[in-house]
Amino acid sequence: MPLVTIGLPVYNGDRFLGAALDAILAQTFSDMEVLISDNASTDGTRAICEAYAARDPRVRYQRNTGNLGAARNYNSLVDRATGEFFKWAPHDDLITPTYVAQCVDVLCAHPEAVLCYPRTMVINEDGVPQGEETEDTINVTAGSPHARFSEFLTSSWTNRKCNAVVGMIRTAPLRTTGLIGSYGSSDRILLAELALRGRFYQIQEPLFFRRMHAGGSVPSNPDFASRTRWFDPSSTGNGLPPHWRWLREYMLAVHRAGIGPAERGLCYAQLFRHVWLARRPLRSELREAIGAAVASKHGKSASQ
Repeated sequence: MPLVTIGLPVYNGDRFLGAALDAILAQTFSDMEVLISDNASTDGTRAICEAYAARDPRVRYQRNTGNLGAARNYNSLVDRATGEFFKWAPHDDLITPTYVAQCVDVLCAHPEAVLCYPRTMVINEDGVPQGEETEDTINVTAGSPHARFSEFLTSSWTNRKCNAVVGMIRTAPLRTTGLIGSYGSSDRILLAELALRGRFYQIQEPLFFRRMHAGGSVPSNPDFASRTRWFDPSSTGNGLPPHWRWLREYMLAVHRAGIGPAERGLCYAQLFRHVWLARRPLRSELREAIGAAVASKHGKSASQ
């Protein structure tokens, strides 16, 4: 079995897919498998994937019969992975030739680390560098779960990019999390879960090139509702509002962490501090939800 699994989820990505696969297969570290999960693309994605799979035995291509949504497509790659270390590779981003080797070296040297990720360079749709990502560091280095959880929550107020989620992750602890949830910003909750399981290490060299283009997941899904539908096409959009959903998922993340009662209590204490900092959007969403419920009740009464 290979040491590393690279999981590439894709949907209608023929414009940038070849460049992403070329960058992966050009790695100086070769003990890896490349799993592609095609979410029933309707463009030239299938032909590109089949050509690469025929050319390199490390590449294994699987095509879904329908669009499962980004969350299920991403998570299916973790289920299929055989490597000790796992990395998601978005179809429109690039990595340098030493990316995998450097991340593996860090994880092997630091068994207490659950995640290793480099700094990020932004590129445009033509691959031209636009400068380093400024909000890119997540400080998760403490020894205890509650302290790392606190570090993550503090970092999340300034770092909104979540580039670390496509870093190199230990597969075993990753599988004990809720993985990518079927709602907007679920990658942030996953990072919080990983922080409860171990330290994060950041390589100071920019080895990851994040491509910004109009067809990217964030520009094409600018609000919470549309992003949730991107993660899960079957979503009706009638769930909890964003900040209340994230609070609920943070609490579930702590519950799933497998830590003792004392550590769990300290994590919840850190979460109460986070609630205080997020009190304005939480209060605003609560007022809006109550107002919508009252309006709906009055509308039904008037129609009867």
